[in-house]
Amino acid sequence: MKEVVNEFMDWVKGLSHSQVQGMNLKLQAFILSSIIHCFSNMGAESWALTELSTNLNEAQHAWTNCFTGTDLSLLKAILSAKTLDFNTSEEMALSLCSSALKNPQNSHFNWTRRQLNCESNKANKRKAHKNQNQVVADLCQQTADAKATAKELQSKLWDVTSSKPRAKKSIAESSSSGRVAPIHELKAQVQSITDPYPAIATAQTQSSLPQPLQTPAQEPFSAPHKLSFFLLVLEIHLKQSELFNYTQSEPANPPQQSYADMWELMQHPQSAHGSSTDFTLLHM
Repeated sequence: MKEVVNEFMDWVKGLSHSQVQGMNLKLQAFILSSIIHCFSNMGAESWALTELSTNLNEAQHAWTNCFTGTDLSLLKAILSAKTLDFNTSEEMALSLCSSALKNPQNSHFNWTRRQLNCESNKANKRKAHKNQNQVVADLCQQTADAKATAKELQSKLWDVTSSKPRAKKSIAESSSSGRVAPIHELKAQVQSITDPYPAIATAQTQSSLPQPLQTPAQEPFSAPHKLSFFLLVLEIHLKQSELFNYTQSEPANPPQQSYADMWELMQHPQSAHGSSTDFTLLHM
């Protein structure tokens, strides 16, 4: 092999190309590895199993320092390294002859097994790291979603707490024009049920409901309205009598009015203008 390398170098020097002759081919990466391989004492099998990134010189220095030690003088370091190299070569020759290796775990099978185990461990670590990254990404996404939900709820809470409470709208609310909102039909029915005077409540309920427009030809008072109005006048008359008897020490005899006269007055309300007492009583 050395002869082949020397022949190649002589051929390069004999070329007439000045740029090729001036280039130091021994320092090129694609030639330097071949030269080292050719001039190395390592076998072809060991050279093939050695990683390309292996620094043989540094590894040799560390191995030598384990047996010779450090902090030695230059002469003593050279002599001790030379002695170690000769002893090592003799041990290797003896091991090859006797097939008894000093290190039984240094064969091609052991190297291959360790290399495969190393690659398998690297693959497992990459897989575990990938799974861990996936879990971390899922947790980060859940955290972001939870923060967004919390922010939205906080905004809703702020809107609810910051808004002023509004007063409940009254049933009858006067406006500037004097119009009063009508009582709801359902509320009027409830009032009619709970009222202590059903007849009066019925009259009020019926009066609160929208009534059709009356024409001059229609009768101003229908039969139910007359009865309700009569009962209302009777109730007012009785209340006035009781109040008058209670406030006067000597009860006087107020002008009495018969029920027949009241009924006649209800039948013909136009005649009420003739009597001031009856007209006042009906319009209280």
